[in-house]
Amino acid sequence: MSQALRAKQRGLCLLQDALANRDKIPPDVLLAVILLFLDFELLYSGRDDWSHHISGARKLIEDLLAMHGDTETPISPLRKFLISNCMVFDILGSTLASPTSFEHARPFNDTELSLLQDAEGNHCASFPTLLLQVMQPAEQLRRTALYLETDSLYHCSVEKQIRLLLRTAQAFDPLIWATDLRSHSTASDLSHRMHVASAHRAAVCIYLSRLLISSDTGDQPFHSLESLVSDAISHMAHIRPCDPLFAATIWPAFVAGAETGDLQQQEWITQRFLQLWEVEPWGTVRSALDVLRGIWLDKKENLVSDEQNTAGDTAVQYDWILKLKNAGVDWLII
Repeated sequence: MSQALRAKQRGLCLLQDALANRDKIPPDVLLAVILLFLDFELLYSGRDDWSHHISGARKLIEDLLAMHGDTETPISPLRKFLISNCMVFDILGSTLASPTSFEHARPFNDTELSLLQDAEGNHCASFPTLLLQVMQPAEQLRRTALYLETDSLYHCSVEKQIRLLLRTAQAFDPLIWATDLRSHSTASDLSHRMHVASAHRAAVCIYLSRLLISSDTGDQPFHSLESLVSDAISHMAHIRPCDPLFAATIWPAFVAGAETGDLQQQEWITQRFLQLWEVEPWGTVRSALDVLRGIWLDKKENLVSDEQNTAGDTAVQYDWILKLKNAGVDWLII
């Protein structure tokens, strides 16, 4: 491990030099190196340092797309692949990062978001573009609301916009998506793609619903969080450790696990992450399970009796997203 850390430090120094002399280094090489460092952070723990690589990738992507806009030169397939993969890390990373890490990050524009389709069939998360596209503005709305916490009219507007995003996610059809993906995907298993996409849809709806509940309006989502957790687990159960897409279930497994207060479901999620560790022994898998166990313990310790709980279900009151973001740790779980 010490040798690996020394190699990482040397690599970071070389990357810093390369970024300082970008006119001499092909930009695709720089993006590929940043992706390798992101993978290294996932191998180690998925904690904190990855956000610095994302910041560098964002600046590089902005410059590259501006250059293509000025020259009207088409973007090469390799560059599309590299950019789209960086964007997947960026969007999913922002969901579990502390508020300060992404406070200056601007939202992706339509041109950038359209590139996400190039990662749909080939990124390890197999995350549908439409679901990523609703996650990004929702997270941006939440960050902006933090700075306008006394503006009730703005919070009402945020609630309406998140509710619209939730409707969009609910309307997403995993079967149609998986069918359309077959034309440019290396994986041909329609059923597995559909179940992975369904698990992602349920997890995104859990995340958006949690944002709705935590808004000042106190509004409730369309579907119960318990049913969404059950939906995510039922679809993930179709993906076995021997299946190529098994590792694509890390993010929905984490979200479902963080939301559930059911002991049987918590045990199922625990076993899922232990299986993921056997298939993919990356530090982010171990870290995710440790974080979940901390959330479950916190829920147990903060459980109130029915007599004390006059506001409703304790499980609904516990805001695990806010808990993680206020912990001051940036998690990349993917």
